[in-house]
Amino acid sequence: MTVIDGHGGTNSKQVQVLVGAGNSPPVAIIQAPADGSFYVEGIPVSLSGSGTDAEQSAATLLYQWNVTLHHNNHIHPDAFVSNNRNDSFIPQDHEDGTGTWLEVKLTVTDNGQLSNTTSVNLWPETDLQPSAITVTPDPARRVDTDHFQFDLVNQGRMLTRTTHWMLVAGTTVLSEGDTLVGPLGTVTIARDPTVSLAPGMYSLRAVADTFNLMHETNEANNASTRPLSVVTGPSGIDSVPSVLVLSDASPNPARGSTTLMLDLPKPAEVSVAVHDVQGRDVWSSPVREYAAGRWPLRWDASSVSPGVYLMRVRVGDLDLVRRVAVVR
Repeated sequence: MTVIDGHGGTNSKQVQVLVGAGNSPPVAIIQAPADGSFYVEGIPVSLSGSGTDAEQSAATLLYQWNVTLHHNNHIHPDAFVSNNRNDSFIPQDHEDGTGTWLEVKLTVTDNGQLSNTTSVNLWPETDLQPSAITVTPDPARRVDTDHFQFDLVNQGRMLTRTTHWMLVAGTTVLSEGDTLVGPLGTVTIARDPTVSLAPGMYSLRAVADTFNLMHETNEANNASTRPLSVVTGPSGIDSVPSVLVLSDASPNPARGSTTLMLDLPKPAEVSVAVHDVQGRDVWSSPVREYAAGRWPLRWDASSVSPGVYLMRVRVGDLDLVRRVAVVR
């Protein structure tokens, strides 16, 4: 630009101008982490990025990382910010049962201040798998209270969000509920629904994350299936046992409830007591009059410490003892 004052005086100034029409925006590229991958609290997540630009090399572009924590129905912005092309951050665990995940964004800017942003999503490392299902009595008895038990095992290293589970025989829902499972943890599901199925064979399924809310490392192991035989009932009314028999505990080892099956050939007074290996009293049931038949005797071991316990069943003046191992 030149300025003339009309009296012979002039002055000039030259400025280099980058014309926008000749500059194209860059393209941001996240090389790591991969979209849909999983993170674990306290373990660094590597950030590796690049960019392509028609006018500049990748090394001369500007890079900015921004990690946003999505928690329930709100966000925690700027959980991590960096202007390095490659960096890392350490994720934290904000799970309270309502669901969390991370959004990792990379913005690449060129010398003309044109920019491009791309992002990937990271999920807490979780993987729910139901264990084998135990049924007591087995076969189950129609129009009777039967005991069903299985474990929900989290094979991931992060707390799950609250998830829905179901226990289904054929097309009939026997029980359902909500729970969350700790890192590498186990929750025992023990229910005593009244079975109102016609006698016959059914496919019994325990299903985790039935609403498919969680992103898991393995989405193909959310169900445990076994055959279920249902006979007429209820227990103690069908057929009368010919001899007195007390079964072993099932399941054994136990994480929650465990059950003994008592076959009574005639009516008797029955009580149950649990002792530790030092003989100290742990739990007991009152004496009760049982009719002839087959009866489940159940103990909830979820509140005791891991170890070996003795379940003593007194039938009249006779004591029968079974060992139970409790694990966590």
